[in-house]
Amino acid sequence: VRPNPTTGPATVRFAVESTSPVTVTVYDALGRAVATVFDGVAPAGEAAVSLPSSLPAGVYVVRIAGADVSSSTRFTVAR
Repeated sequence: VRPNPTTGPATVRFAVESTSPVTVTVYDALGRAVATVFDGVAPAGEAAVSLPSSLPAGVYVVRIAGADVSSSTRFTVAR
């Protein structure tokens, strides 16, 4: 996630080996899903999606899940 911490727009980048379904979801500190920012087929290679700039200040986790990729990253929104 860049930038981290963020005060506005942020981007998460990921890569998949082959074209496949991917879901990118943002969770709050309590583990509740607060936004699904991508839910579709990602082409092979690198991809980037924007995270919501409307998130309140706090700590979040963005989870990327797909056939070729699975990762979680924590990021902070500061206002």
